[in-house]
Amino acid sequence: MRDEAIACCLDGDPFGALRVLKGAAPAPERDEIWRKLLFYIRSNALGIENYTRTDLFGSGCVEKAVDILISRRFKLRGMSWLKPGAQGMVKLKVLRYNRTWNDH
Repeated sequence: MRDEAIACCLDGDPFGALRVLKGAAPAPERDEIWRKLLFYIRSNALGIENYTRTDLFGSGCVEKAVDILISRRFKLRGMSWLKPGAQGMVKLKVLRYNRTWNDH
């Protein structure tokens, strides 16, 4: 049962995993853990579905993008930023990076 539920999640089918898990009754001492697992799968269903749609695993690529797009600009010598100005600058940097600057 466990392997079946994991296989469903790895295939991007959280609702299949829920069906598998709901079809089996947990031992009474594991009831609370069981409910938490079902809640976790329901709460993260979209992320589980998207798991198979990307080859990006881990947060390293996201952190590097933040470093390249944002941190390097904001950490230049003599720079200081307030939150509203930084948010505006991030939006402009993303437009430029995505090559959608001319659309705006």
